[in-house]
Amino acid sequence: MVEYESHEYDVIVIGAGFAGLNAAINLVDEGARVLVLEASDRVGGRAFTADHVEGQPEFGASDIGPYYGRIRDMARRLNVELLPGLITAAPFVFSVGGQLVRGDEWQGSRLNRTIGPERAIPPPGLLNYFISRYGPFTEPDEWLLPEAARFDIAPAEWLVANGASPEAMRLINQGMIASDIWTVSLLTILQESARMMKAASGLEKLPPDERFAESRRRSSRVKGGTSRLPEAMAGFLGDRVRLGAVVSGITQNRSGVEARCLDGSVYRASFAVSALPFTALRRIDIQPSLQNIQATAVAAMPYANTTRVHMRIKGSPYWAQDGMGASLWADGPVNVALQPIDPDDGSRETLVALSVGKKAERLDQLPPAERGAFVVRNIESLRPSTRGKLEVTGVFSWKEMEFISGCRHSYLPGQVTQFAHEMIQPYMRLHFAGEQTRRVEMGMESAMESGERTAVEILERASG
Repeated sequence: MVEYESHEYDVIVIGAGFAGLNAAINLVDEGARVLVLEASDRVGGRAFTADHVEGQPEFGASDIGPYYGRIRDMARRLNVELLPGLITAAPFVFSVGGQLVRGDEWQGSRLNRTIGPERAIPPPGLLNYFISRYGPFTEPDEWLLPEAARFDIAPAEWLVANGASPEAMRLINQGMIASDIWTVSLLTILQESARMMKAASGLEKLPPDERFAESRRRSSRVKGGTSRLPEAMAGFLGDRVRLGAVVSGITQNRSGVEARCLDGSVYRASFAVSALPFTALRRIDIQPSLQNIQATAVAAMPYANTTRVHMRIKGSPYWAQDGMGASLWADGPVNVALQPIDPDDGSRETLVALSVGKKAERLDQLPPAERGAFVVRNIESLRPSTRGKLEVTGVFSWKEMEFISGCRHSYLPGQVTQFAHEMIQPYMRLHFAGEQTRRVEMGMESAMESGERTAVEILERASG
């Protein structure tokens, strides 16, 4: 690294999620003097194992796909054990307009008002049905090509063009994390679908009853919870990671960067990496100010929300009482109530309710305690067999998580074309990482990908 006598560090990394920690480790591996500043009292960002909640549920990242190469390599390097298989959910029963229909009866149900071939597709699978039939991409990086700009439109527009019925569109809209099918870019959805299809290559050749078993065999999870991996990464970095360091300002000049924290501490380096979601970065005073499209992207990029209510199941199994699948999909204020099945011992003792997008925003208007009680009442009203058998153990909203303020980034229609290439370019000596800057990957792996990219950018600049 280039030495600057007046600088304490070569690189300051702001944010200790997977992106920031991977950037820091890649830089340290090359001999750089690195400092990681994390505003909260923990590392991991949106990888958050709720150790304080019964059963240690994951509030965020959980499944490690077969193509998560960087995640798997880091786990091996740091001796973090990965367990085989996913924590899967019990079969679903569907609630439409407050009435229940069994999964095996959906196609012929009077509650199913979709049309033609749509009728055979359960509500949670309708969007994937249209993408599998009409999706234009086979490679996960095609969304960034110039010719992909014609798909930088609302999914609603594309669904209509491909013959989706009004009821199919209504049901699809019930589960949208990014607001709704009118206010998100189709390109993000198509990119993620292309990446997942690539990862599932070969599964389509297997008999239906073998596909899930093979998918589970290919996937992994972190023993003890996802948080154990970023904690191990921070442990490797040691005292280079400082928690509770709330960065309030970043000042740059031709030779370096200065980061100021709310506690009055000041740190200087040759370069800096923002590994923050834009919801957090937009609160930091950057001087000179970001310019043009980059400034607009940081200020305007939407972030979606997920609100979770975790519950303990008491007494006899409610699914045995009513003879239906133990998980619930609904078109009401709660999107789904998933019953996890432990992959090790098959136990089924908990239930987690999820509200996403606009539904989460509405639910968050209630205080957490009332939120949990509301969700229990809602599930009991839809499914009487659960009455008196659900006890709230934890309530969590990503929108209310300080320093993060959302479960994931989004794009409005037209914003991928406008933002995606220019917003990730270095601004003077400030580089940008985080899952919102992804190119090919998704989930945890996209954060690792972005951290690696920024480390390479800085090393190339410093050596040049």
